[in-house]
Amino acid sequence: MGDKIKSIIGYLLYLIILGVVISVGLKHQSNLYKQSGITYDLFDYYKFQTLFPLIIGAILSIPYNIKNFLKQGAWKFNWVRFIVLGIPTLYFVITPYLFLKQIISMKFTLIKYIMGGYFGNSTSTLIATIGIAAGYFVFTCFEKQSTNGSVNNNYFN
Repeated sequence: MGDKIKSIIGYLLYLIILGVVISVGLKHQSNLYKQSGITYDLFDYYKFQTLFPLIIGAILSIPYNIKNFLKQGAWKFNWVRFIVLGIPTLYFVITPYLFLKQIISMKFTLIKYIMGGYFGNSTSTLIATIGIAAGYFVFTCFEKQSTNGSVNNNYFN
């Protein structure tokens, strides 16, 4: 019973921290949006809009990473997860910021769809959702694999 109570308390603390980060982050994003309306400078707003979902995704990966950290074995980097899931989601998330910084142009692959040509007004929701997924995917690419030689496919765990 003691382990279950510790687990419940741990998850409750985790949930409180996640809630605080989300509420403080959304308040900061709102302030940046208001400031960008006054100064007409969107860079800080889009930078935060790009990084904040990645931070939320990283926070969501904490239970997985704690479980991984407590395992016995050697640290490995899951290249398959990173290439198939991490790189495409990161691309979608950072593209609007790179466009505003004039690092890439509208001729860049898929940028018209990402910048609202296909998804319309839902672009910020799409970028936030994909950003959370990207943060989770990237931060779960690091995993421990046991050294006992058992055949265990951990790519989809």
